[in-house]
Amino acid sequence: MIFGAFAGEQLVGCVGIFQVEGRKSKHMLQIWGMYVKKAYQGRGIGKELVFKALQQARIIPGVEQVGLSVEAGNASARGLYEACGFKVWGREPRALLVEGKFYDEDHMVKIL
Repeated sequence: MIFGAFAGEQLVGCVGIFQVEGRKSKHMLQIWGMYVKKAYQGRGIGKELVFKALQQARIIPGVEQVGLSVEAGNASARGLYEACGFKVWGREPRALLVEGKFYDEDHMVKIL
């Protein structure tokens, strides 16, 4: 499921969620693809999108926690997620490879 944020008819942000498959993992929902256009950052749009995702998670039967990953150096995104109640539970070194450069990723969780 994907949620969008709009300024008029222009899409300025989005976030996706999916329930983790598998008998032992279906209590988890994952946030992915979180994005807000640079010109619209700092206006509460990211927080609104995360809240929409969490609101949806709470109505899915059996979902008890929400996870996400964020590039370790992205302090603003990490701050947003922490403000929404997410906690870091681990760091994956060299999780992302972009144009020949490696980036670590922090894994975060929020218990509902």
